[in-house]
Amino acid sequence: MRSDLYMITCAARTGSSLLETSLLSHPDIQSHGEVYHPNRVSALRGRYTALIQNEERNSALTRFRDKHQTAFLYKYVFDAQGKKAVGLKLKHEELFLPKFAETRETIRRDTDIKIIHLRRDNLFERYVSWYFATKVTRVTEIHSEEARPTFDMVEIPVKECHIDLDRSAARYVFFQKMYQHHPIFEVTYEELAGDQRNQTLEAIQRFLGVEPQELTSKLRKVVNKDLPSLVSNFSELAEYFSKTQHARFFEV
Repeated sequence: MRSDLYMITCAARTGSSLLETSLLSHPDIQSHGEVYHPNRVSALRGRYTALIQNEERNSALTRFRDKHQTAFLYKYVFDAQGKKAVGLKLKHEELFLPKFAETRETIRRDTDIKIIHLRRDNLFERYVSWYFATKVTRVTEIHSEEARPTFDMVEIPVKECHIDLDRSAARYVFFQKMYQHHPIFEVTYEELAGDQRNQTLEAIQRFLGVEPQELTSKLRKVVNKDLPSLVSNFSELAEYFSKTQHARFFEV
């Protein structure tokens, strides 16, 4: 039985990079990023960083990952490299891909793996963050205030937004049930990025079995404006969702 393994899982744009890089700053945690990018192994850290930076070797490792998923998970991802805890982030979007079904099932069966289940309480904010990152700014991360992109207000497509909010809510429940027999730590983006940040990170460190210390990350918010200042049809959306389970996301 191992007690040093963990996985961060969440939808995109919920603060997983902030959490993952914060954990990386702890000397007793080996924190990998999005190892399961669909097309290549990425963000595999520690002794494997040089390996994935070499194009030829990365291609070979990616083929091994996709063909021998369980072996790859334990040989590379869960190699603690002398640390007290080792883990990765694996977003809902990748967990749902058919090509990673074996990985999803392997993690489900291994109930020694601790699950940090991250969500954004305001799903509309999550969607707007995703919309800007993928369709407007094309920027997913910044490390300084000066690097923040400029942009105009946008009109959010109503029907697509509704589909996304429903899907995000359903996927969270789906993975809650899938990993219900694992040690699980539920945390929100709002707790991680807000005034409760230090207490939240301390609790996560204790959950992972390491001595808590102050954690740091260079990441900054890409979009730091309130929703009515970002979305030109915010009032229309608020009216549309007023009779749905998502109405509270539009309260200002």
